[in-house]
Amino acid sequence: MGSGTNVNLMAGLELPVTKDVHIMADFINGNNDISGAVIGFVWYTTEHWQFSLGSQISTPTKSANRVEGAVLEFTFVQ
Repeated sequence: MGSGTNVNLMAGLELPVTKDVHIMADFINGNNDISGAVIGFVWYTTEHWQFSLGSQISTPTKSANRVEGAVLEFTFVQ
């Protein structure tokens, strides 16, 4: 193992607003280059398809490697 910490955190949250629309959030934190959060909405369009739209934000501790942007996803669920 390296000299840094090997303790990290990953968490997720999904809160229904309506039957078909939910607020979703994912968070990754630790001593790494991918620490950040994605916050947005998911819309369950049909039984097998969902559409997600959100914003990706880096954690402040990784300001040298900040990556911010939009997240757009189409997901097929069996």
